[in-house]
Amino acid sequence: MTLEIKYSSYRVGNWGIAAIVFLILTGWFTYDGYMNQGFIDEHTVDGSPDHTLIFNQQFWIFGLPAAIASAAGYMLFRKKRLYADDEKITIDKDRQIAFDQIEAVDYTKFKSDGKFTVEYTSEGQTKTFTFSKKAWDGLDKLLELVISKVDSAES
Repeated sequence: MTLEIKYSSYRVGNWGIAAIVFLILTGWFTYDGYMNQGFIDEHTVDGSPDHTLIFNQQFWIFGLPAAIASAAGYMLFRKKRLYADDEKITIDKDRQIAFDQIEAVDYTKFKSDGKFTVEYTSEGQTKTFTFSKKAWDGLDKLLELVISKVDSAES
């Protein structure tokens, strides 16, 4: 049985919302800066543009890359997963925590803060990793699995 836990839908959604907002603002400011003749006339003093018109004309230099970066963040994080099977927790390809390496699980703050910390031994060193409900959806199942595996290993 493999347990699959998705990256926080709240965080993924924020990346998508940011991409849409940056795209809308870039379009709006670019339209006002280059095509809206009423706006251009209103913000031109003695033949030279004021700071608002200059800002609107140059916003795309920031807004377009920000929209692209936010969309890339959305595409990257929407597929991010954490896997737990009978032997280990796979956080990413570089970090895996085997259940037999886990020394302690601190879940005292899980109900209040939504966090639990796993202390484990890897490569001869004691390391910790904190799982947070703000970063992952469905940590209740993972905590139950970790506790059951650690308790069965101690018995």
